[in-house]
Amino acid sequence: MKILMNYHKTAALVPALLLTFAGCSRYSGGTRMSGDLVPFVMKCATDLGAHPQTNGLPAMQAQWTFKSVPIKMGATEHVQDLIAIQGNHLDEVQAFLKRAFGEINPALGSRPLSPVKGADSVQAIYSQKQIGATLSCSTLTIRPLGVTTTTTLIQIIGSPRP
Repeated sequence: MKILMNYHKTAALVPALLLTFAGCSRYSGGTRMSGDLVPFVMKCATDLGAHPQTNGLPAMQAQWTFKSVPIKMGATEHVQDLIAIQGNHLDEVQAFLKRAFGEINPALGSRPLSPVKGADSVQAIYSQKQIGATLSCSTLTIRPLGVTTTTTLIQIIGSPRP
C-alpha cells in the first residue's frame, strides 16, 4: 500500500517523466524495440511482481522505447520500467491490460482513466494491491512549435522477483 500511496503522490509527475524520457519525437536514454508489445509488457510486469489473470492476450505490433531504472521509495528499493510508444495507443493498451488484469478496481486503490491535473494527459493506474505491482498507462500530448505529438507511456513499479 505504501508504494501505491507514494505512486499516487507522484502521478502528476507523469508529464515530467515523459518529457524527460522524450525529446520532441525522439527518445533518449532508452532502448528502441519493435514487435509484439503485449508479451514484452507482460514479462516486465510479471518480473516486477504483477499477477495476470490470463495468458490468452491479443497481439499489438508497435515500436517503442524501453528504459528500466532503480528507484527508492522510503527505505525500499524498487525498479521502474518505462515503455514509451509514439502515438496514441491508449485504447489498445487498456484493452490488453483489462484482459490481463481485469477491470480497474478503485476499492483496491486502483484509479480508472482520468485527466492528469495541469497537463494534456490522461492516466489509469492498477495498484500494487490489485495486481501485485503498480502499473499505469497514460498519454501525453504536446504541441511544440505548433506540431502535435502524442506519446503513450506504460510505467510499471515493483520489486524484481528473485
